[in-house]
Amino acid sequence: PESMIAAPISDRWLAPFNQVGVGNVTCCGDALHLMTPNLGQGGCCAIEDSIILANRISSYSETQMSEAFRDFEKVRLQRCFPLTVRANVMGQLLQIDNPVVCTLRDAVVENAYDPSHFL
Repeated sequence: PESMIAAPISDRWLAPFNQVGVGNVTCCGDALHLMTPNLGQGGCCAIEDSIILANRISSYSETQMSEAFRDFEKVRLQRCFPLTVRANVMGQLLQIDNPVVCTLRDAVVENAYDPSHFL
C-alpha cells in the first residue's frame, strides 16, 4: 500500500565502551543495541535489558541513578556488541549469491553449525 514505508535492515556498531545515555536517561532494546535479525537475538536482548536494568536500579540509591544507568549500558554493550557483529556476519554470509560459494557455505553450515556458537 501507499502508506507503507520500506527501510533497510541495519545494525549499530557501538563499541562496548561507548556511553549512550546522559544523566538520568538511558536507552534499552533496539535503541541501545540495534542488530540485524539473522540470529533472532534482538528480542532476547531486550528481555535481558529489562532484567539487568531492574537489577541495576535496585542496586543503587535514588541519588545514584545516573551511575546505575552507565553501569547498565556498560554491561549490556559488552554482552550485545558481539551478538551484533555475529548477526551482521551471518547476514552477510547468508546473502552471498555465488552458486559455488553457496554450495560450500551450505555444506559447512550443515556439518559444523552449532547454534551455541552464536550465543
